[in-house]
Amino acid sequence: MLAPGMPMEVRGTAAYACGLLGTREARDALRGPLFEDPSAEVKIRAIQGIEEGGDPESVPLLLETLDKVSDRIVRAAATTAIVRLETPELVEKLIERLQLTDALDPERVALVNVLARFRSDRPRTVLQAVLNGDDRDSADAAALGLAKRWDPAALFQLIKMVERGGPATRTAVRHLQLLTSVGFEMESYQRQAENYSGWARTNGTTGDPRSWFRDALEARGYDVQPLQPLVEADLAEEAMPDVSDAAVPVLLRALRDSDWFIRRNASYLLARRIGSAAPEVIDYTMTGEEEEAAIRAYNDWWNTLQEKKAAERRG
Repeated sequence: MLAPGMPMEVRGTAAYACGLLGTREARDALRGPLFEDPSAEVKIRAIQGIEEGGDPESVPLLLETLDKVSDRIVRAAATTAIVRLETPELVEKLIERLQLTDALDPERVALVNVLARFRSDRPRTVLQAVLNGDDRDSADAAALGLAKRWDPAALFQLIKMVERGGPATRTAVRHLQLLTSVGFEMESYQRQAENYSGWARTNGTTGDPRSWFRDALEARGYDVQPLQPLVEADLAEEAMPDVSDAAVPVLLRALRDSDWFIRRNASYLLARRIGSAAPEVIDYTMTGEEEEAAIRAYNDWWNTLQEKKAAERRG
């Protein structure tokens, strides 16, 4: 049923069914669709089946897909599937797997990218260690992941990425924007590197992304007083303090800011407050419709919470 000579729709349906099953035999059968079938659509259907089936034993197949398949859409689907299968046990297993790799292992960057996408704070210290290693590609991937986690350790590696140039330069600039909550006029990437280097010399050792975000909001006229407890709290090794009720309206307003990185950082803090049920964090890759849906979801969460509290007060 998985023979390449069959119609693509049939092969895709069969691959999806094998992904759902999650048995050893089904995983063995998926090697054909994932690594031999010429159709990206068939590969994606196999990955969708794995994701919906929720089989953590299929994660090695997805990691192998990241190693062997060059199609960006397929690779993105595989990464998303692994992230959605996240459990504490899976996080630990992938950290152990990363620690067994070296700079020449083609799986290393894929593992760093996946760990960077997990919601758990557990991978933070692992990513920091990779950032300080000798493997440049893995260090770059760790910097991008740490920037999304608002970890200031990523700052200077991101600047190096922009100075160096290459395919990831634009992505590095985007991550500098979300890490620092500062954007500069786009002249050239070299000029961007100079601007952020100058900014880092003044601000890089005197605060962290919480205070940088607060300062950016204050410069735009927001009332930032409700954010002070968040900025002044001591940071635990692998966690960030919760956002208070008083800060939520400020962040909801910031979801409508004109700069994407302000909207993103406001949604990031709101998502941490909400937890695992949070809407998607706003990202520059979203369409306008997707971003609008996320903004509505954050507002709906807050309105529902306020209604619940009001009902409790009424008894």
